[in-house]
Parts: sequence; C-alpha cells; structure tokens
Amino acid sequence: MDMLVEELSTSDSPRSICVNLEVMPEAQLPGLCWACKWILNKVKKQISNGTDQETIKNKLISVCDQIGFLKSKCKSFVKKYLNTLIEELSTTDDPRTICVNLKACKPKTMEW
Repeated sequence: MDMLVEELSTSDSPRSICVNLEVMPEAQLPGLCWACKWILNKVKKQISNGTDQETIKNKLISVCDQIGFLKSKCKSFVKKYLNTLIEELSTTDDPRTICVNLKACKPKTMEW
C-alpha cells in the first residue's frame, strides 16, 4: 500500500504508475521501441569505438533532455538499463538489435 501512495504522489501518469508497480510490463507501453532506438541512435552518433564508459554514461543521461514529451519514459528507461546500455553501446550491435536484446522492441519474425 505504501508503494501505491508513493507512486500516486510522485508519478506523472497512470501508465508510469502501472509500470513502476509492475502491474503492466514496460514493453507493452506504446512508443518504447521507438524511444529505445531514438536514444541509441543519438548516443551512437556522439561516440566512437574507443569511447570510455563514463562518457557513454554521461551521453545516455543527457540524451533524454532532447526527446520532448517522452522525456520521463526516456529517463526511466535509461535509469533502469544504464549499465546494460553502456555495455551494449560498446559493441558493434545496431540500435534495433540492442533494443530487441533489452526487450524494448519485438524481434522481427521471418516469413517463409
């Protein structure tokens, strides 16, 4: 009950309350896949192969200020997956692959 009261006083939308209380999985929220790819594309453009992890972390934290109305979703996503995002951005994987690995996007199914 205390968690619900805290969420009601701090969260900005019913959707974020449901996600934070794990009533609704974050992956079901519309726009998460798009936001994940947007975040990773922005950061990938600002880093190179030898970029250190602290720089990647700072880029991830600051990128959400540029996303507009999805800012709170962006910050929540980055905070939740920060270490994994830093690690993934150090690989050669493309943003879509990383977002699928994080379950923010569904994998494309091959049709025969």
